[in-house]
Amino acid sequence: MAFPKCGSTWMQEILWNMIHNPNFDNPQAKTPILLRAPDISQDMLHDGEEIDNMEVSAFEALFRKVVPEKDPKDGMFLEILNKMEGRRVFKSHLPLCLMTPGLLDKAKVVYVARNPKDVLVSFYHYGRVLKLYKFSGTLDEYINDCMKDDVVYMPFWPYVKQAWQQRHHPNMLFVFYEDMKADIMKELRRVNTFIGTNLTKQQLENIAKYTSFSAMKSRGDPLDTPENKTELHQDEPVLIRKGQVGDWKNFFSPELDAKVNKWIEENTKDTDITFNYGN
Repeated sequence: MAFPKCGSTWMQEILWNMIHNPNFDNPQAKTPILLRAPDISQDMLHDGEEIDNMEVSAFEALFRKVVPEKDPKDGMFLEILNKMEGRRVFKSHLPLCLMTPGLLDKAKVVYVARNPKDVLVSFYHYGRVLKLYKFSGTLDEYINDCMKDDVVYMPFWPYVKQAWQQRHHPNMLFVFYEDMKADIMKELRRVNTFIGTNLTKQQLENIAKYTSFSAMKSRGDPLDTPENKTELHQDEPVLIRKGQVGDWKNFFSPELDAKVNKWIEENTKDTDITFNYGN
């Protein structure tokens, strides 16, 4: 689980390979990540008026490969998940309050958090490039809309706080994106213990290399398939852009930074969560 643009695709690939492909001999590794580890929060987007239904056909092409007997209107990625056997890996951008009750009593949850300044910048580029949203505007306009909770998936803060409050639950592993960037092996060891995969040091090192930013980017954007590349986005990557900590400093003006700092201060005064902004 993660708010969009917090490293969820990275963690998706890590978890699936740790569980199903630790020795890189699983032929399913070449299939799109949304088929191996479906994002069940994608389904709600297809019911919104903001989404062009013509573009939804790109996801339907993926769906019909796996569950041709089901109606995509019943939830494409939920039906893909329902058909999966064995230990399942799936993603959600929904907050805990919108997931099934008792989720933490039934499943292991790896939650990835990222500093909100980098989230806002990455989220802006995501909305600008992905054709589904048809967004046009400036970074300042987009961030102002985000701070007013007028962007899909917002509000940001209740989402993070709900997970933070559950960070000590035995079935919750709370991970910071910045910690993954600083010492991926340390975080992989935490994940390895949490999900009980018992991988060796060499296997974890191989996973780290296989799921590195450069390696994942060289394999192409995870949304790219012959059916959907031209339909879903421009030539720019959607899910793998820069993967940097502190990239917000290349985009924020002093005025925008002051606004965002006030937004952060107002929303963190009742919690002890802190972020690494790459200062």
